[in-house]
Amino acid sequence: MLDGIRIVKPGPDQVLVFQRGLYSWFSLRDNIAFGLKMREARHIDCKRVDQVIDVIGLKGFEKHRPYELSGGMQQRVAIARALVMRARVLLMDEPFGALDAQTRRTME
Repeated sequence: MLDGIRIVKPGPDQVLVFQRGLYSWFSLRDNIAFGLKMREARHIDCKRVDQVIDVIGLKGFEKHRPYELSGGMQQRVAIARALVMRARVLLMDEPFGALDAQTRRTME
């Protein structure tokens, strides 16, 4: 139940953050925007994507591919992909495991 409504299947207001799962052929920016592209096929709010990139502290890395990022940076991209969707429910599998203590506090 969520706000008195029974949840019977996954929906766009529920997002899962995996420990792994970035697309290696996409840039950081494209990985974050991926869910928006699936949901809002015609227009992607680039300003919203940029805001989330800034919030997770990865401004300047927008064109980098996942293999060019540390494990902690990759994890922040996975979290950002969920945040940009503005979901009501985030399901996370050890979301801060790859982060150092300072970054973990910031992300929390």
